[in-house]
Amino acid sequence: MMARNNSDKNSTIKIVGLCGSPHPNGNTAKLIKKVLEGAESVGAETKFISLGNRKISFCVACYDCVKHGHCVIKDDFNEIRATMLECDGIVIGSPTYEREITGQMKTFFDRMWFDIHRESFFGKYAVCVNTHNLMAGHSVRTLKELTLALGYSIVGCVVSSSLAKFDGKVERDLVLGKEAFRMGIKLVETIKYKKKYFYQEMIRRFFIRPILRKIGEFLYINDETKL
Repeated sequence: MMARNNSDKNSTIKIVGLCGSPHPNGNTAKLIKKVLEGAESVGAETKFISLGNRKISFCVACYDCVKHGHCVIKDDFNEIRATMLECDGIVIGSPTYEREITGQMKTFFDRMWFDIHRESFFGKYAVCVNTHNLMAGHSVRTLKELTLALGYSIVGCVVSSSLAKFDGKVERDLVLGKEAFRMGIKLVETIKYKKKYFYQEMIRRFFIRPILRKIGEFLYINDETKL
């Protein structure tokens, strides 16, 4: 592992948990909190945010974020975004609804269009969390791809696929709980040593950035275009 400089050793690592479930205390929230517990066990400072009790309006494709550097809609979005920017890492999770991430989570990602276009969170790290019964559909892939597009390096995923086996209560899955706890520790250690993920960097360099560059050119040439 790479050695850290002295200033890094003395800094407190901050992790935010962001839950896309409409249930602030549901299974996805519990699994995210278990990852945060692992992070706290090795000295990280954590905060949990549930989209289920926040007001996040739909993106209206005004593109004012391009002009101002942030979303101009007045709701809870910019407060959450500011917390994400202050933190070194994120534990971001969503249950699977109709084979995808929840509407709350997708709306939040839509509002982060500017940050995806600018990779505002480049250099930060993420753990993705998903809960589902029987079939995950596309939810895990969507969560990972959009989190990667924001600029995060993805340390790993914690996925619960057998809730029915435990009567719908994720806390009864002791093996998964230990996995989530260890993932929190891994997230903090990865942030400390600034680990590089070669495959993710290649995706970013040869796929994500070229597409975003084309989108940027389109917007600047077609200033009045509304998608």
